[in-house]
Amino acid sequence: MDNAHLNWAILLIAVALVLFFVEFLVPSGGILAISAFLSLAAGVFFLYKVNTTVGLVGAIVSMASLPFLFALGLKIFPNTPVYRMLLLRSSDPRPGLGEHGIAGAAGKEKMKELIGKTGKAVTDLRPIGTCLINGERIDCLAMGPTIKAGAAVRIVAADGMQIKVKEEES
Repeated sequence: MDNAHLNWAILLIAVALVLFFVEFLVPSGGILAISAFLSLAAGVFFLYKVNTTVGLVGAIVSMASLPFLFALGLKIFPNTPVYRMLLLRSSDPRPGLGEHGIAGAAGKEKMKELIGKTGKAVTDLRPIGTCLINGERIDCLAMGPTIKAGAAVRIVAADGMQIKVKEEES
């Protein structure tokens, strides 16, 4: 009879491991994780049926390995299709801006290159709004009074990642 209990214990612990890793691949709202936990608990229960010492060792090993399995799952998760679907990335990455858009020294240099360029205010700038410059929508800060949507603007400064504009005199 002990052999049957051992076989069930091994099977249930294997099912728990599979369900645990499937949880990272399939968004189930925690249902697979709960099922994995219940399967692991049932597997340890059957280990206790084999022998108290075997059950105790199984429980200790299971509890000690859970944080490591969770860390391994978190390491694997960013490489899964589900993660890529959940992550909001730009569908049109611009060359030279990196995977996550403008950032760091390269982004600041790109913004400084815009000084002197002209564009058009897409929204009212009071004092912050959106401008269309070189076909790209950029958040800008109006230097001076409110700039109405549709007005021509000129970039006068780039302080870090903040673009400052003035209305063009026509």
